[in-house]
Formats: sequence, C-alpha cells, structure tokens
Amino acid sequence: MKVMTSVKTTKKSKKIKLKKEAAEKEPILFACGSCGRTFLPEVLAKHTKVCEKTLMKKRKTFDSSKQRLQGTELEVYANLTPIIKNKKKDEAVKTKTSPAKWKEKQADLVKTVQPT
Repeated sequence: MKVMTSVKTTKKSKKIKLKKEAAEKEPILFACGSCGRTFLPEVLAKHTKVCEKTLMKKRKTFDSSKQRLQGTELEVYANLTPIIKNKKKDEAVKTKTSPAKWKEKQADLVKTVQPT
C-alpha cells in the first residue's frame, strides 16, 4: 500500500517565496524629492504629483471634542461652552488680587505673636 503525502502551500509560504524572489531581483528605487520615500521609476512620477499637492496644503488641527459631539444631542450646546470657560477665567482674575489681603492678615498675625 502506498501512502500519499501532499504538500499544501499556504498563504504564508507563498508570501515568503514572493519576498525571496523580490529580494533576488532588487529593483532600482528612486527617492521622492519632497518626502524622501523610495519608489519604482514607473510609480515615482505619479507619486511626486500627489506628494507635492499634499505638501502644499496646510493640515487642519484635529479637534477631538467636535468629533465626539458630532451626531449627538450635545452638538447644539457645543457653542455655549466657550462662555462658561470665559466665566472661569474672569473668576481667576478676581482671585489674583485677593492674595494681597491674606498676606497682610498673616503679617499682622506674625507681628502680634512675636515677642517684642
């Protein structure tokens, strides 16, 4: 009786073979003038157009609070939050003048407690 053994090629083994073949060929890559990434000559022309276009645009800063509020009921009230923040800042300004009072009281207390 003969025993038949079959060798299955898996996706991993195919990928490994492809990588080995690619390493043996070693294609010539050229660097992009804008970003420095390397590409095949056929792809480099298309990439440089796209790369230059993206480098010209200034990227907007991402506001995660807007993203979280989007699509919720709180989105309506999102514009009210700066008003509340301004009130807190006004209170902080008022408290900055008060340390002079406690400092004066503390100095008076030290004078009364110190022996003459």
